[in-house]
This record gives sequence, structure tokens and C-alpha cells, in this order.
Amino acid sequence: MSKSARIYMSPARQGSFIVAMNAWVVANPFLATVALGGAVSVVAPYVNKTIEYAFGKALGNISDIPDGFQRYYKRPSKDERNQLDTLVQRIEPPLSRAHMVIGQTAKEATFKSKRTDLFTMNQTTKEYIEAKPLDAPEVMFTNVTAYNVVSRNGRMYDPVNGNTAAFTLVKSPLKGTANTITTSLDQYQAGRKGMVKVTADRVQTESGRLKKFLITAAEEIAPEDWENGQDPLRSARR
Repeated sequence: MSKSARIYMSPARQGSFIVAMNAWVVANPFLATVALGGAVSVVAPYVNKTIEYAFGKALGNISDIPDGFQRYYKRPSKDERNQLDTLVQRIEPPLSRAHMVIGQTAKEATFKSKRTDLFTMNQTTKEYIEAKPLDAPEVMFTNVTAYNVVSRNGRMYDPVNGNTAAFTLVKSPLKGTANTITTSLDQYQAGRKGMVKVTADRVQTESGRLKKFLITAAEEIAPEDWENGQDPLRSARR
């Protein structure tokens, strides 16, 4: 960048991710306690790791809670973790706009907090952010391993790739879908198979990398499709 270039910044507006992030930090009992006690050295890495996690998840750099963030992620309450997942969703639109410079005037852009790298935008993250639905819904037998009722995001088993993948429940799914998803999760967490019939569309990058599924319907598997007469939703996992 030219030394003569000047960057002008204004305070974040109401409704922006930064305002929401500030509100989340201020409302966090743990942060409020340590901040009032003057333990800034404890708060700073907590906030940095939270930002690193939120942007890393939005950019597709991480899928599960990374080891370095585990001890920080356990401190917030369940409701606060739900709010954090909702914040991750709010990052995507501005990140999509920010990626417009990638491949045009810049190859990558790294955001730092003093000496700590928080996240980097490059061609790989741009492709991930711009991933689109295939518009080819598919039916699969799967189980739900995680679900956030507030953000409508979760994870389920992807029978094609043989691992878990992210999903989002669309705003107007088939009636009863949300209940089926929570039932699958409850059964899975209870040590049962938790298998249900799901209709979903894949959201993929141009190179074929799966970003997530968009679930439009979920229902219990019909008895005629059971194997050996066993209920795949409620039978125990081996």
C-alpha cells in the first residue's frame, strides 16, 4: 500500500457485527467480572480467541471447536453460545463484500490484533463464502449430532463423505421437521442411532467443497424401510 494512502474509519453502526460482538462481550458475566477486576490480560486473549473462532468458522477454516478455544468456549452459558453462533451468521454478508478485493487489488488480507493474527481472507476463503446451493435436493438417512434452535444451524452425518457436516434448517421447512431434528439429536445423545429421513440441498464451492446442507424436510423412517425390523431412530448404537 502506498505511504500516501489514508484510511478513514467510523464507529460501527447499530446492527453491525461489531456492535453485536461488543454487546455479547459486555453481557458475558465472566468477562465483566475479570474486566472490573482489572485482569485485562485475561480478557484480551478471550476476546481474540472468540473473534478468531467466529471468523474462522464463517470462512470455513474450522468446523468444530478448535483445541485452543475449548477452555474459552466452555465459560459462556448455553444461551451465550447460541448467541455466538448467531453472530457467526451475521458475519457472512459483510465478509462476502469484503472479499470483493481478493483477486482484484489484493491476493490476501490478514487481520491482526497487535501481534496476533485473527484471520486471513484469500482465494480459498472467497470461494467458500461464495458457495451456492446445487438446487438438487437429495434424500438421505442420517442422524443429527448437534443443533442450535436459535440459529437453526447444526451438524449431521453425511453418508456420502462419511463424516459430519454443517446444516441449516430453512425458514419454511416441511411441517414437523424441526421436531424430528431435535428428536434425532435427543436419541443420538442418549446412545441410540437417531437415524431419520432428511431432504436437503448441498451448498458447495465451485471446486466441489461442501459448505453445508440446507434441510427442507425431516421425518421418521417408515417401518417398511427398517433393517431387520429395528427402529433406526430408537435402537441402540453398537
